[in-house]
Amino acid sequence: MIIDLSNLSPQKVYFTMTQTILPRPIAWILSESHDQSLNLAPFSYFNAVSSNPPLVMVSMGAKPSTGGYKDSLTNILKKGHCVVHIGSMADLDAMNGSAEDLDYGESEVTKLGLKTTPFDGCPLPRISSAPIAMDCRLHSHQLMGHDNQNLVFLEITQIYYHDDIVKHQTEPFRLTVDAMKTDPFCRLGAGEYANLGSIHRRSRPGA
Repeated sequence: MIIDLSNLSPQKVYFTMTQTILPRPIAWILSESHDQSLNLAPFSYFNAVSSNPPLVMVSMGAKPSTGGYKDSLTNILKKGHCVVHIGSMADLDAMNGSAEDLDYGESEVTKLGLKTTPFDGCPLPRISSAPIAMDCRLHSHQLMGHDNQNLVFLEITQIYYHDDIVKHQTEPFRLTVDAMKTDPFCRLGAGEYANLGSIHRRSRPGA
């Protein structure tokens, strides 16, 4: 079976891609609105793109209710900061709930009853239960295509890790994160999510 994407509507292309690119990590992004309320939203068009500078990329579509910028993007462009969390399966329902399209300024953090913790050196707090949180500042923003698809490049300035997911540190510096203890959620197609399941290790050839 071969699908020619040029024959599909943008909505069907999105559905096809999300059924095909599996699994996808989820950026659970906290940002601050103009009234200092906290916005929280998940994005699965997300990944690392560079280590020098340390950049992650998040692709953000239009807000369903208005067709304009999503609240996360509005906040990031205005304030220049956000916190990108890697959440665990324990927060799956909260993450899914934070995808609801709320009015601007209405806080998902408040609505879902989530706890936050000060993030030292960061202008924003972090979600207390998330095992990893990245303090990020806006690096650049690029508009793509004809449907207000936005590529947002975020530079990581510091990373918080729950102590119990860090396995060891060696010299020269190499941090090892226990993926099973982190237990991150992964995005599949439609309403499906997954955890890591088994981990299989292979040595890199020539290493």
